[in-house]
Amino acid sequence: MDLNNTYSMLSDPEMKEIVDSFLVETKEILEKLDLNLIELENRPDDNELLNDIFRSFHTIKGTSGFLGLNKLTQVTHRSEDILNKLRKGAAVLTAELVDGIFLAYDKIKDLLVSIETKLNEDVSVEETVAVLTNLINNLEQNKSGNKVLSDQKNKKPAGKKVAGSKKINSDRLIYRLRINLKYCIVILLGLERWKETV
Repeated sequence: MDLNNTYSMLSDPEMKEIVDSFLVETKEILEKLDLNLIELENRPDDNELLNDIFRSFHTIKGTSGFLGLNKLTQVTHRSEDILNKLRKGAAVLTAELVDGIFLAYDKIKDLLVSIETKLNEDVSVEETVAVLTNLINNLEQNKSGNKVLSDQKNKKPAGKKVAGSKKINSDRLIYRLRINLKYCIVILLGLERWKETV
């Protein structure tokens, strides 16, 4: 496959302003999404938070579809399907679903780096799409699992957190920081390479 032809819109001078706006907006969305996803583990029943997260994925999906970014569209679309079920009460949030949503988030960041630095989607998404699709299929078959975060929270006395939740959240935070550091390093390297060509 000729990536240059497939993603010609990204390098089209007439589309530069739109592409640049997409990159800026998506980065802002991801920054907010990062915090919201971490907060979701503490507030799994917060419909307003779920709606906000859903809108973030939906916005990225809409613009990526317009720009012909098929891989980004695939990942965001399947994430959106999961979040739509959660916000409508057709599913309950499980640890497995949280992991799947975080997996999608990380893949979106990888794709954005490739789009910005290489003007293509030279990133494998098959495994991520397969995981998300499997989660969706399980939800539709009412096999969302027994490890429900909201149920765990309700079983504990008021004012107390689920046992081990601090460790889970701290581990998740460390993981997020590592991913963000990796993302920043890749961006900086891309800028340095770009400077060398100017």
